[in-house]
Amino acid sequence: CPEPLFQCGGQCVDLLTDANHCGNCATQCARAPEFGATTACIEAECFLGCPQPDGQLEVDIDFMSNAAHCGGCGNECVGGQQCNDGNCECVEAGEEICDGACVDTQTDALNCGQCGNQCGDAEECVDGMCTCEPGADMCNGQCTDVQNDPDNCGDCGIQCDGDFEICSMGQCECKPGFDLCNGQCVQLSNDPNNCGSCDNDCGNDVCADGQCVNDC
Repeated sequence: CPEPLFQCGGQCVDLLTDANHCGNCATQCARAPEFGATTACIEAECFLGCPQPDGQLEVDIDFMSNAAHCGGCGNECVGGQQCNDGNCECVEAGEEICDGACVDTQTDALNCGQCGNQCGDAEECVDGMCTCEPGADMCNGQCTDVQNDPDNCGDCGIQCDGDFEICSMGQCECKPGFDLCNGQCVQLSNDPNNCGSCDNDCGNDVCADGQCVNDC
C-alpha cells in the first residue's frame, strides 16, 4: 500500500481516519445508534460525536448531562431546563414544564395551578389560584379596578354615563370638553340651556362657541 495507507484484510486503509481500523487493523470504533451519534476516527483515536451544521463533528459529548445533546444528538434542553441522566428537567423545585419552558405554577399567571390555566385581567396567581391584584375588586365574577372602571366606578355596579363621563379615582367625572351643570355633563360651547356657563339659557337663539346667537 502506498504511504500513509496500511494493509488490513487485503485492503489499504488510513489508520488515522478509518473508523473500522482506527490506529490498527483490529480496532473498530464503537457505535451508539441510540444517541443518534456518529463514530469517527481522528488521529488514530475513536470519537463519538454529533454532526454540526458546518460539517464538523462535535465530540466528547456526555449525553447524560449535555444540555445541547441531552439523551441524543440535537435534543436541546430549553426554557430553563437542565440535562439530568439524559432527560431534560426543570432546575427549581416545584417547577413544571409548560409549552417547553419551566414555570412555577404557584405564581405564573399564564399557568396558574396547572399548565394553560391563564388568569384574567387584573388577576395574579397566588398559591396556584387566580386572585384579584392589590387594588382590584371582584365584581360580577371579574376582577376590576374600581378606581377607573366606568362600569364599576368606586364600587361594583356604579356606572358612569359612557357618552359623557369617565371614571377617575373612583368618581364619575365629565369627559374632557364637558362641564358639570345641574348634575349633568354638558358642552358649554353649544348647549342652548347652558351656553358659555351653567344656566345661561339662549331661549329661541342658538348657542355657538359659547355665545347665544340669533339664527334668523
